[in-house]
Amino acid sequence: IGIKRRLRVSSAGADEAPAAFRAGEEARAASDPVRACDLFETAAKGRAAAAQHSLATCYYTGVDRPLDYRLSLEWCRRAADQGLARSYLRTALAA
Repeated sequence: IGIKRRLRVSSAGADEAPAAFRAGEEARAASDPVRACDLFETAAKGRAAAAQHSLATCYYTGVDRPLDYRLSLEWCRRAADQGLARSYLRTALAA
């Protein structure tokens, strides 16, 4: 129940997801992982597959998120369900 509650997705953020993901990539490049993970979360909730994968990495590494392999895998599965190849690989390796 905890994971499903935390992963509740709203379609309202879908319009802003691409911009949030790009801003997250810029923040990561500028060595601001805290802001990057926050932006990736915004974009991931808007169903941006690449952002879902990046947010999974935040949880997997514990960067500005609690280290949580289950939650990381759940976000990775969401990205894989949308066809993101690198997420397919990560979920296959976790099985």
